Amino acid sequence: MSPEEIELYKDAIKIGVPAIVGLMAGLIPYLIERKKVSVQRLIENEKGRRELIISFSEALSIYIGSSSAYISYLLSSEFNYGENKTIKDYGHP
Repeated sequence: MSPEEIELYKDAIKIGVPAIVGLMAGLIPYLIERKKVSVQRLIENEKGRRELIISFSEALSIYIGSSSAYISYLLSSEFNYGENKTIKDYGHP
């Protein structure tokens, strides 16, 4: 190895190591913050989905309760109306 090559390698190490450390010092906090933001976004998406599912289930339970109450009303009014009638009175053979 020539003295010029040795000098070149020394200079590369003197310049390269601090540059790599400086780059990593800036890049690592950026990557950490980026990961935090993506996790927060994921949490917000899951929270939104959960609220949507809860809202849907509440609406469905209200609908089911209303429809079953309506069906019960229809059945009870039909049976109450026809207490004194027979099947023939309804037009059935």
